[in-house]
Amino acid sequence: MTFLGCGKKGGAGGNQKGLSDAESGSTNLTAVNEILHDFVLKGKVIPKDINELITSGFVPSLPTAPPGKKFAIQLLPMGYTVILVDE
Repeated sequence: MTFLGCGKKGGAGGNQKGLSDAESGSTNLTAVNEILHDFVLKGKVIPKDINELITSGFVPSLPTAPPGKKFAIQLLPMGYTVILVDE
């Protein structure tokens, strides 16, 4: 299975100091992709909804999505990725 969207580790939370909203959104998207990747690697199935990462107790919270957007899991032919979609 191919895992897309994984890169440098990022932290949970809101806008990071010195980053524009677009840069912060990209950083947070990378962080959520890494959380999802870790969840699947630990023997869990790909959740149907991104909020299952919280409700399962895997993480206490997710990074903040940019205004007007939310995180969603996109299933791909050979894997998955987290994307931003309109709320």
